[in-house]
Amino acid sequence: MFNIENNREILKSQIPLKPYATNDLDFGLTIQNKNKALDMLYLQVNHPLYLHTMIFDLDKENCFYEFENAHLPIPSFITKSPDSGRCHYGYMLNAPISSTEKSRQKPVKFARALYYNMANRLGADLGYAGLITKNPLHSHWSPFWSGADLYELNDLADCFDDLEDPKKRENTELAFGRNVEMFDTQRQWAYKNVLKYKNESSFDAFYKELLLKCETFNSFANYNNLLPYKELVSTAKSIAKFCWKEFSNEKLHDIQSKKQKARRSKRTEKQKLHTKTLLEKAIMINEE
Repeated sequence: MFNIENNREILKSQIPLKPYATNDLDFGLTIQNKNKALDMLYLQVNHPLYLHTMIFDLDKENCFYEFENAHLPIPSFITKSPDSGRCHYGYMLNAPISSTEKSRQKPVKFARALYYNMANRLGADLGYAGLITKNPLHSHWSPFWSGADLYELNDLADCFDDLEDPKKRENTELAFGRNVEMFDTQRQWAYKNVLKYKNESSFDAFYKELLLKCETFNSFANYNNLLPYKELVSTAKSIAKFCWKEFSNEKLHDIQSKKQKARRSKRTEKQKLHTKTLLEKAIMINEE
């Protein structure tokens, strides 16, 4: 019990003095004073220059125990949406990871690789920028606090035989600018989720979710030189319109059918080659 209360107080102390926060993601994010932000549904828990807590966005229903399926330690806290059971996991670190220009790159690279591997194993959203999370101090999310000791990066890394490096995105950052990196990141999420919105929701909801993700990415990745809001709107609309037009259940079925045919064809060719090899060996044996 002491550890739970202690961890809560530690998290409170690490939240920036003027974090981003909101009660409704549809209305975007605003900078609030810390005391007010603590009473809001969504808030920023990490400082822009220091990572104190690894946050993972698990975009699937009833995933409270997913850390067990992924063979990972219990999170420091878990917040759960009351309607869907979708969760945010928070792993609080014993020592913060600095991300300034003067930071040592080796621990930063190590932390990024660890996050990437944990997110992959959990099936978490890799496009999640990590800026805003469901407030683990707000009762709306039925927050669960485990009381686990603050984590060392090495202890978390022990869950893996080897850490795979994060996949590098082409044509991003310095080559084509920050807006292209944002586009490249958010389109990956859109490709995977557009059919869900087409089948269960609406274009407007899909667009708003994309715009929110662009806002979050911009606030987190470009905090010292934010992209203009009109660029966020333009990027979100561009991705939303393209995906809504080009993706359909029929096209997905056609793509899956073609992939299955290609796999069957490949297996057939392998079987033919294998049979031919066996026949050749049989002929050679008979000729001896």
